[in-house]
Amino acid sequence: MADKPDIETTIPQHFVVKHLEPGSYSPHHFRPHLLMRDLGVADATKGAIGIYTSKVTQAYSSEVEPGVHYHMPDFQYFYVLRGWQKMYFEGQGEITLWTGSGWLQARGLKHQVLDHSEDFEVLVINLPHKFDTVEV
Repeated sequence: MADKPDIETTIPQHFVVKHLEPGSYSPHHFRPHLLMRDLGVADATKGAIGIYTSKVTQAYSSEVEPGVHYHMPDFQYFYVLRGWQKMYFEGQGEITLWTGSGWLQARGLKHQVLDHSEDFEVLVINLPHKFDTVEV
């Protein structure tokens, strides 16, 4: 049996709990029509991992959504908590994701939000917490 790496030696971490309270959401750093709820993992891992929820604050508008773009994290995973979102993914075409859908978005995968429900909310996991986004 192969030796397993000790995650505590590869990613610094400490215990953290974040309860949902008034004021838990703040403006999204990249999209002004979204609110984010940081779950405290970035601070607990010194930025190695970021986990947050993001929810829309208004109906879909192509004027506020970025066009085709891509992100450059080492790892990025999304899980739909509520509602639905229609996306375009390079090489995959249009896909509608709804409550319970999850997707691994590879580094550099070009994509675009095409529509979403007014109650759309997603859980996002990034490694590292901060990374570049490139608009095409």
